[in-house]
Amino acid sequence: MNIEDRLREALEREPAPADFKRKVMQALPAKKNLSIFWWNRRLSLALALAVIVAAVVPTVIVENRHRRGIAARDQLLTALRVTNTTLRRTKQMIHKNTRRSS
Repeated sequence: MNIEDRLREALEREPAPADFKRKVMQALPAKKNLSIFWWNRRLSLALALAVIVAAVVPTVIVENRHRRGIAARDQLLTALRVTNTTLRRTKQMIHKNTRRSS
């Protein structure tokens, strides 16, 4: 007998024993109850929390920067108004004093 014949004989199909399926099914762990709600699972809660944090934190940071930017703009505009008023008064005083001396 050559090697090919022995391989063919070794790889021949044999029918499974009659109680094979029952034995395999008994060896498997019992199925978990699939009616458990998603919020009872820790991983789902952790993922949901991560998504919420990922959405909220950047929004809060951007909003905070926007508010600080508006406050800085308002302070700058106030400083420019004060400077403008002071320069106008200084210019008027210079014109007033230079007219008298001429």
